[in-house]
Amino acid sequence: QTGDLVALQHEAVTRLERLMNISEGRAETHESPKSHAAYEDYLAGIGYFQREDKPGNLDRAISALQNATKTDPRFALAFARMAQIYIVKYRLTSDPQWLEQAEKFSRQAAEIDDRVPSTYVALAQIHSLTGNHDLAIQEYSHALALDPEDGNALNGLAHSLKNEGRNAEAEAAYIKAASLRPNDW
Repeated sequence: QTGDLVALQHEAVTRLERLMNISEGRAETHESPKSHAAYEDYLAGIGYFQREDKPGNLDRAISALQNATKTDPRFALAFARMAQIYIVKYRLTSDPQWLEQAEKFSRQAAEIDDRVPSTYVALAQIHSLTGNHDLAIQEYSHALALDPEDGNALNGLAHSLKNEGRNAEAEAAYIKAASLRPNDW
């Protein structure tokens, strides 16, 4: 009714995410890019990222998200997602340059908008990969303060708690994460 096509598209994507058990984070819905083109590039990047199993999709995702951030340099969520893609690239290759890129984009996202939970999930994953589980726990907790139902943050928190020997807390976090996605194996 208001003619806001970006809001309509975002609502449609949010509903599809819920149906598909994909968490973009409710707390992240406040951020809209300044242009339709940036948002479309963002959605294309997310689509490629969700099919990271296909050869070349991670690079396609990065390219689409770079286009989104060129169109809207204040699109924090796009920077946070780019960080997460570089984390996956690091996990696949163990090349430290990808972890450096991930940290750069995470910090950039946090500077632009400190209310995007996936920014702190990415920072936590970086800390976890470098063995700093106490810092990872802090970042996951920050993400959960922004979005208490972020399944990725809960799973990451549980993993970091387990690595710190805090098994009872880890188990509780795993159980809560599983309850958020009852149909996800």
